[in-house]
Order: sequence, then C-alpha cells, then structure tokens
Amino acid sequence: MRNIVFIIILMVMLPMATQAKGKSPIPDVRKHKTELQLTTEQMNRLNTLYTNFEARAKLQAPAENRKEQLLQKMELNKEMRKEVLKVLTPKQRKAYFQLIQSKRAQQKIK
Repeated sequence: MRNIVFIIILMVMLPMATQAKGKSPIPDVRKHKTELQLTTEQMNRLNTLYTNFEARAKLQAPAENRKEQLLQKMELNKEMRKEVLKVLTPKQRKAYFQLIQSKRAQQKIK
C-alpha cells in the first residue's frame, strides 16, 4: 500500500519538477506572435525549429554533474537563438532582444 501511495505522489510531483528545471532566459518566440508580428510562414518555421531543438535536447547524453548540464543547456540555447534570429526580420530581432532582457531581469528578481 505504501508503494502505491509513493508511486502516485511521484507521478504527481515529477512533472512539476521537470517543468521548473526547464525555465530558460530565452522566451519561446511563438508565445509572442502578436508582439513580434510574426507571419504564418515564420510561425511554421519556428514550430519546426523548436521541435527539432526539443528532440536534440532529449537525445543529448546526460550530463555527469550540474555544471556540465548547465553548459549543455546554454550551448543548445545559444544555437537555438541563432536559428531563431535567422527567421526574424531586423525589427522583430530588436523586439526579441527586448523580450530576452525583460525575461532575464524578471528571473534576477525572483
């Protein structure tokens, strides 16, 4: 009976823990479609890009320690940001950088 209760608690808590770890200073551009005035074509390209990077993140070899894990995540985010910038126009890039700065500032406050 205790094992069943433990498993249920684990099933409830695990998704919450994984969501908390996944926070990134790089906002998901797709959530800011109106602020960035993204076209349908841009949204399609960004959806593909994010899907590919999510798959790459899952396929990465697990890091041996927290520092290595952070370095892997930072490198992947850097690559993703470069690809996102290729999809955006110069005006959209400027707004995107403002989004990144505001998100980083919010994270520092917390």
